[in-house]
Order: sequence, then structure tokens, then C-alpha cells
Amino acid sequence: MENPFFTALEQQGFKAATLDNQTNNVLMPFMHYLNNSIKALENKEVSCEWKPVATKRYQLKPDKRIWQLLPVSEIEIKGGKEGWFEIISVDSELPGADFDPDEKDPIQQGKGKGRRETAIPDSGYDASDYQLYLPDLELDDDPVSWSGYQLKLRPLAVQLDQLESVYIDGQPCKVTKQTDARLMLQGHVKASSKLSVDGQDTPFTLIKGLDESRLKQWQAKPEGNGCLLFSESRPQVEGHKLEDVTSKQLAGLSCGHFQSLGQSLQSDHWELKPESTGKKDGTKGSSQVLILESRGDEKLEDSGDLRCTAFPELLWTVESAKVEEKWIQLIEKEGGEDTGKSALDYFFEEKVSIRSSNYKEFSVIDRRKDERQILLGEKNKKGGSLYPNPQGGNNELTVRVDTNQLKRQKEAINQLMNRPSAGHWPLIHMLQKREQTRWPDVTPVQIPESGWTVLTDPNFDGCDRQREFVTKALANEDFTILDGPPGTGKTTTILELIMQLVLQGKRVLLSASTHAAINNVLERVKESDKLSEHIFPLRIVPRNDTDNRKADGVEDYVFETLSANYLEEENDYTISHQIILDSSNLVCGTTNGILGLFDKKRYPEIDVDKGEPPFDVMIIDECSKTTFQEFLVPARFAKRWVLVGDVRQLSPFTDREQIVANLDNLMLVPPRGKGANKTAAQNLPPSIQQACFLLEELRGDHQRPYSQPMLVPVTCDVANALVKEIRARTSLPKLAKGLDNLLVVMVNEGRNADHHQVGVKQIQQKPDQLYRHNLCFVEEGCLGEIARWIPDDMLILHPDWCLTSQAAQHRFSGTGCKSFKVKTTDYTDTMQVHKELLDRIDSTKWSEEVCWRLEREYWLRLSANQKQKTGYLEDTLNRLFPKSVSADGRIHILKNIAFPSILEALSGDGLVKRKSDDPTTLNQGFNAREKSLRHTTLNYQHRMHPDISKFPRQQFYPEGVLADGGKTASDRAWQYTRYKSRNIWLDVRGTTLPGNNNKQETQALIAELKAFCDWAEGKRKNKKGEAFDVAILTFYQGQEKALREALQKLPGNANRYARFNYKGISIKLATVDYFQGQEADVVFLSMVNTHRDGFMDSPNRLNVSITRARYQLVILGHYGYFSGEDKVKDRSKKASNTLELKALAKSCESIPSKIANQSHHNAVKKGKSRS
Repeated sequence: MENPFFTALEQQGFKAATLDNQTNNVLMPFMHYLNNSIKALENKEVSCEWKPVATKRYQLKPDKRIWQLLPVSEIEIKGGKEGWFEIISVDSELPGADFDPDEKDPIQQGKGKGRRETAIPDSGYDASDYQLYLPDLELDDDPVSWSGYQLKLRPLAVQLDQLESVYIDGQPCKVTKQTDARLMLQGHVKASSKLSVDGQDTPFTLIKGLDESRLKQWQAKPEGNGCLLFSESRPQVEGHKLEDVTSKQLAGLSCGHFQSLGQSLQSDHWELKPESTGKKDGTKGSSQVLILESRGDEKLEDSGDLRCTAFPELLWTVESAKVEEKWIQLIEKEGGEDTGKSALDYFFEEKVSIRSSNYKEFSVIDRRKDERQILLGEKNKKGGSLYPNPQGGNNELTVRVDTNQLKRQKEAINQLMNRPSAGHWPLIHMLQKREQTRWPDVTPVQIPESGWTVLTDPNFDGCDRQREFVTKALANEDFTILDGPPGTGKTTTILELIMQLVLQGKRVLLSASTHAAINNVLERVKESDKLSEHIFPLRIVPRNDTDNRKADGVEDYVFETLSANYLEEENDYTISHQIILDSSNLVCGTTNGILGLFDKKRYPEIDVDKGEPPFDVMIIDECSKTTFQEFLVPARFAKRWVLVGDVRQLSPFTDREQIVANLDNLMLVPPRGKGANKTAAQNLPPSIQQACFLLEELRGDHQRPYSQPMLVPVTCDVANALVKEIRARTSLPKLAKGLDNLLVVMVNEGRNADHHQVGVKQIQQKPDQLYRHNLCFVEEGCLGEIARWIPDDMLILHPDWCLTSQAAQHRFSGTGCKSFKVKTTDYTDTMQVHKELLDRIDSTKWSEEVCWRLEREYWLRLSANQKQKTGYLEDTLNRLFPKSVSADGRIHILKNIAFPSILEALSGDGLVKRKSDDPTTLNQGFNAREKSLRHTTLNYQHRMHPDISKFPRQQFYPEGVLADGGKTASDRAWQYTRYKSRNIWLDVRGTTLPGNNNKQETQALIAELKAFCDWAEGKRKNKKGEAFDVAILTFYQGQEKALREALQKLPGNANRYARFNYKGISIKLATVDYFQGQEADVVFLSMVNTHRDGFMDSPNRLNVSITRARYQLVILGHYGYFSGEDKVKDRSKKASNTLELKALAKSCESIPSKIANQSHHNAVKKGKSRS
């Protein structure tokens, strides 16, 4: 029976059965992958250490309340210039001296047969003001021309029909009553005010207004179209609207609005939040106070000197208060992974349960992810926060990994496989066979110059590409891709697109992998009156973020905030949620967080999903870090999709355990059929995995493989698998070398025995076979039966071998051997080889060895010397992949599920294509023509000083991409003269210590940081009065810890973790992977390693690390190693073998670090004297 959901999708010659079968064939490996991943992670636990965050708490009380006065004014509008029009543009430019029309020519409208002409009366053209008198002209959408010029006209006559609002002195004023030309306005109007009606300046007469002289007693402060008054009691102002806005105004204050002893309070050191208390007299309402909490060891030195710059009219009482919120600092254990996800990240998942060392369970009340701090409460109990072990003891916390995100991905895949809606056609179309798939041609929409709302300057470098993308995205009914390198204006482009869609009446879903990307867009909306007039955002944050920290700066848009405000006004909780949602045309949330909107437990009264996707368009930012399965979670709620990102930056992070679990359960044959006829999937047997693993690990010398005499006990299944693998490999020239040295001894010889397989009886009859083969695998059951014939020089790979008489004889005969490689180390002693091999086999397995090599191969896919760097990986993977069964294709499919982003997939980048693939758009991308109609690359960057952008432009991007905008040099001008270039390599000849940290680089970096902060203290970088900021980055968590400890020694930073402040300069500390998507004025990058490249050789990771800085990039590292100059001078020296790292070092101006190098010299000298 056909699936009716697919029947409804039949189009373009596709039948329901074909759509159903192909969709399930493509998505079944994804479902298998997610099932294995969930199973692997559902019992995984991660632990960390913790300590209390020392804080001090103060209550700030103002001496007066704040009142908002909205005056009521009455005016009468004077007559306008009836019949007159203003020329606002000539050939899309402002009219100027070169505009010289023939006044006898008529005005023309339209083209061809429908063209109309209107004569200009005598004296009907005022050349000084570019105005025309055309009493008979009726403006419409037809183009207007005069004497060959293309004009844009605006009527000067004032239209007074049912006005809703006007502008007074640039502020909107609501019209509360209108009688002909007489208006009653809600706002302060003076006789000298300027009135604008529909964008046109209009004369008026003031009938009634506010007597300003009466307001002096309340220290009136203009605000909007009214003013604020300051008084303990309600001011007596009759006839005007007056409202107590104390709570609202104080809630909008931040730490930066307060000064103590003349110094602004830094948000990195303090947290400010409102706290309401009931009035002492018991009357209705509340007296508002603010709570100021220290995030470190700071305190207010003199509470009597506290001033608020936003409200100098207020005096403040400061009182110490009890610390009620018991924040704790999470501390990562040593030895964690340096790439991708930190162990601490698991504590900040959406739904987690945390356990202390005494097995007590806690729930998360609140969190500060950047600072790695959380607030815990006892699970399933109401009450305040508490410390995990208040009586002391072990300071360890454990969290179970949250698999809800994987389960949501599974739900999304399942919906597409079984219940797709009509709006999902492009998603289903993407999965069909490529040769049958035809993506429609589309013509970009045309937007007149006056129609642009954000991208209003056509002369701005890169604006043409930004506009090009918007016109494509508006026309496409499926996918549009914005490739945006660093600093090229992705957010600005997104804003224009959102505005255009909203003006068309569309509903937009904005999603991203991080909260910061979403907040950047919303902050721009909040700052613009034009955007705010049309865009009504709704921000969805995780349920347990009680103070909306994930929506920092845009808290007003959070669903719960809007709902609380509505409830306060309307007292109707049920209606408020639904009305807010229905009236919002921009809904925002992370790829998984957005699902909170569809959570019936959270919002039981909301009806969102009505069968068809509720959003017209989904825009997903940063999707270079989003896999296809992650993309589907929010994508199923939209009908078309806009993908934004940069494929040359970091790809999605996939937990290695997920890939290992899927290799452990590698599906060779998917399940077939449905219902009673369904056949089970067939997986790669563990015995074959173990056989391939042993064949690789026991090779030893790669030039002369399997030359070390060795006997290895194995199970019967593994023995049979080894026979099959050896037979399959003997016919493959690249793999056959050394296989003649292998023998498999089994209890029974078997029917198809050959020279690689013998039974116990054959050994007993001809024991010389053990001497003629170096590597013998013996089925465990028969090891004792051949023990007497085992040669003395043959080591037995068994933990108890060292206790046997054969081992004693082996030692007596001598343990020296030819070089045998275990992992990356060569050994020449058989006892050491025995120990290392046992440890190796006990500590790893086939799936883990395949996994890290697949991962590394993927990291290096864009490397300049990719073949040279991945050749050994390909050879090893070829040997690890089974040859007795067909598994390569399934491993390839797994790789394309786990690693690439949806952006890479549809762009055709990043996926390794094979001739044996079943081509779809998902694994092949769009063809060249389809891509040209759906894809745009932004080409001008406006973030980095040209010195900084030069290297990434030349090394990582196609020609013409990441070009410098015309103002990048002038916008980044400053007077800091410590460095001659904005791209500096500070040569630090340090030593890499165990744990990947470099003491000399830490010392040099802190010295450079202090020098910069000394110069930048009190300086402002722009007209907004913003201070400079710094980012300190490294590739390694060990170095991050060392830098943190050094930064904590700076005054006032003892209890900081990732956000520091020194002399008023904000400082962020992070790994490169964590800092993607962020930027800073100055970036210090610590390279750490002095003898190997490690994962720094990933072009994507390197690109991220050097494109974060606006004004100055300072790289600290061993210049001689990375540039290769030391090896040129001395061949015995080590040098980087990564072309990108060498080119980076040589592109920078290198200067020596005197402090660090002297310290290193002294340390070496001291070490020599001791010896």
C-alpha cells in the first residue's frame, strides 16, 4: 500500500513508490547512525572538578522614583503645496548641477502604447528646489521620465485622511484624535518643533501644549516624545499621561552605567540585576532596588561615591547583602581533547542531571557558559541554590551526556521518511537519484533602488554581491546559499533579506548553532527604528535559562519576557502566548533550542504545527558547523531554506564515540521491506574487525612486514576471519607483501584449507611449519596441543607468557630483534615489543583506529599539500578496511554522514565522491548551473586591517574573495606603535612541556598584553565610546590552562575563568575551536608546539585562528621551527611540514621576544649546570 504522504508529493514525473523507496534508502543509514550514536552515549558520563565562586553582594536603592510623562498636545496643520512634486532622484542619484532638462518637454509615464504625457504649466518648475507643479499628474508604479532623465517624484501636498501617527522633532507621536486638520497628539510639541507627515515637513500652529516651566521641580529629562520626571511621590501634572516606570528604567541599566570613585564598573567583574521588594507600608506596588554582585574578589571601596551616568538625578544608598546565589566554577580535568567539544560543554546541554561525588543529584538553575559557571539546586525540590558538597570532601561533579539532540534528529529523519508534508518537497527532491532530479531555473527578483532598506549604499564595497544574494533568495523556492568569509557582512545581508521577506508578508525562522549568531541579528533590529517598525522578533531560549542569559542584550524579545509584559497588561495568560506567536514574523532560536516552541509541556496552549510547515523561510547561520541531520531538526518547520556560512572555517564537531559506535556496528546491508516482510540489517562482524586490526598492528617493520616471530592466540571466529582476509589480500599487489609469513592454526583444518590455514594435526605431523612462518595465529583451544613445538625465538602475545618456560628459554636465547614498530615507536627488544603490543591491543580497537584516521583525513582535505600529508593515512586505511567483505562504500557513507556540513554538501565541497556512489543532490551538490542560481560568495571584508587579511586571502580563498573594503585601513587606524606591522610573529624559543603548554610563550604573552593595556587604558576606539578588547587564543587546552593561571594573577582577576579585565580592557581567553564566530580588536595567538604541527595543520582551523583580529594579530611561537629557517641552517633541526604554517610564519614580520627567550636561555643554562 502506498504511503499517502508520498502520494501527495507526486510531481515532476516522480511516483509515490519511487519517492518513498529512494527517500528511505538514503535516510536509512542516517537512522542507523543515530540509533548507534544514542546507544553509545546514553550511558556516557563526564566529570569535572569545581570550586565556589567568591562573590560580594550589594543592594542599590535610588532616592526617587522615575515617572514617564507623555504630554497631550493639540495642533492645526496648515495647507500644503497642492499639485506640487519634489524630484528626489535623477537616474537613481540626487539631482545636481548636471541636471538640465528642457522645461518645454512634457513629463512621461510608462512605456509603449500605454505611455502617458503631462504638460508642465508655465513657471511650473522651481529649479532651485527641484520641484514641479503638475496638478493633473497621478503617480503610480510606472516609470517617470523627463527630457530623457529617469525621475523619482514625491508629492508635496499633505494627505490628512485618517492619520495614525506623525513625527515631531524626529520622534513618532500617536494621533489620538483628528478633526479635519486639527490633531490631538500624544507627545510633547513646542511652537518651534518640526512636524513631519508621511516623510514631508509640514507647517502647523500649536493650539495647546505642555507648560515646561512647571517641570523643573522634578528635574525633567527628555525621552522620546515625552520626558522623565524624578520624584518620591506622584507629580501633579493634570491633563497629561503619567506612568511610574521605575522598574522598567532600572531594569535597563547595566554595570557600565555606574561609576565608583570615578571608575566605571566593568561587566566582566560585576553583575547587575533588578530585585523587587514589597513596600514597607503594605500598599500596592513595589519599591525597586538593584542587586550588584561581584563575579570575583572585587568590592565597592566607598559606597557613598556611587554614581549612575544614565540618571545623574538619582542618589543611591548602597547596603551589603547576603550572597544568596551559590555559583560554582567548573574546572576541566587534565588530559581532555584539544579539538571540538570540551568536557565542560556537556554540563551546559539543555537537559542535564548532575551528580556530586556523594551521589546526590542536582538540577541546573542557571548558567554562565562563557565563564564555565553554574548554579545548582537539589533535584525535584524547590528552594535556593546550594553547593554540591557543603561539608567539604571530594570536589568532583559528574553529568550524564544529554542525547536529546540526537533523539530530535532521529525524529526529524523519521518524519521525512514516513510523514513528509507538501512543503517538504525540496527536502525529498534532494534525496532522489541525481540523474532524475531537475532543479528549476529561477530569475532573481528586481528591487528598485528605493526598495533597499539595509543595503542602501550601492557604492559600499561588496554591496553588489550582498544585493545579488538577496534577489536570488527572494526568487528561489528551495535552497539558497550565502558563502560568507570572515567580516564580509553576512549579518547585514541576512537583515536585508529578513526585511524584504517581512515586507512580503512572510514568516521567517532564524536559526544557528550558537546563540551569539542569533543575538547579533536581533541587536541590529533593536538598534534600527526602520527595522523595528516592521520586524517583530520572538526569541526562544532554553527553558532553564531563567535570566535569559542566552539572549544577552535582546532580552526584550524573549518569549517569557514578552509574555510576562502582556500578562501584566491584559491579565490573560492563555491568549498572551498565542497572540505573541501569531504576531511575530521573525522567530529565532538555536537549531535544537527552537524546538522549545513545539514543547507542549512548556507551552500547552500554543498551536504551531498544523500539518504544514508554519514558516515560509528558514535562515540558518553558521551552518558550516551544522550536519544534515542537525539541519533537519528546524528545517522541517519551513518550506524553503537559506544557508549561511563559510566552508573554509571549522566543520561540524562530531563526538568521536558516535563514529566509533557506528564503525563497531557498521551496516553492510540495510533492512529491506516493511512490516512482516522486513528483513534485518546485516552488520560487519566483530571478528572481521578484529582480524583487520591484528593484521595492521602486527606488521612491525613496514618495509619487511610480519618479519618478527610471534604467536597470537585468537578465537575461532577471528581465526576464520583471518583466513578469509589473508586469502582476499593475496591477490591485491599493494597488500600481498609479507602475507607468505602468516599462518592460521585451527582445531580443524577445514574443507578449503590452503598454505595459510592448517589444523592441529598438520602441525603435530610437520611442526616445521611454525619455523617457516613468522606470524602464527592459533585458535585458543589448541594452543596447549602445539606448545612443545613453539620455537624459542617466537614470543607469544598473551599476558601470562612471561611466566612460561618457553619465555624463559626465549630470554636465555636473547631478546634482541630487528626494529619493530608499535604505533610510532621502533623497538629492538622482544620483551619490550611484547609489553607494548599487549598494551596497544588492550587500549584500542579497529573502530578507533579507523575513526581517528578518517577524521584526520577529513581535516586535511583542503590542505595545500593534501596528497603528501594524507598519503600514509590512505595507505593505512586501505589496510584496515576489510577485503573479504564489501565495506568501503558503507564506511564512505558513514564518513559523509558524520563529517560534512549541509553547506558543504549542497555546495559540492568537502564530500569525497566515488564512482560507486548512488548520486543524489545531498551527496553530489548542485551542478554548476543550479549552483550559480542559488549561490553567492561575498567578496569584500570589513573586519581586518589589510595587513591581517592578506595571508588568509592568498592562502585559503579563491582569487577576488576576502578583498579589503576601501575603509578597512582607515577604520583600523590607531596610534599604537609597539609593532611595525599589524601581522606580527613574536619569536619565542620556548619548550613544549607535557600536557601541551609552553611557559615561555605564556610569559611573553602576558608581557605583550600588559604593554597593550597600559597604552589602551582610558582610550576609546570609535565614536560610540567603546574601549578596545583583546582575545587570547591557543590550540591546546593545556596552554589555555597555563594562560588562565597567569591572567588570574592580574589585579582583580583571581576568580575569573574565561573573561578577564585589566585596566578597563576586556580580555577573552579561549581555544581556537571555541572562538569561531567571534572577533576582537587585538588577538594574541599562542602556537605552543616547537617540534610538531599536530592538528594545527588543518587549514580550516588555521584560517579561523588568524581571521579573528580587527586591529592587530600577534602570533607567539618558535619562528625557526614554523618557518623552516632553523632546518635550513642545521639539517638536524626539526621543521614544520605544513605548507600553510610555513607560509604563515614567512608572511609575518618576525621580532624576537627578549623576555621569553632570555628566560628560556637561563632555564637551559641552569639545567646544564645541574647535570
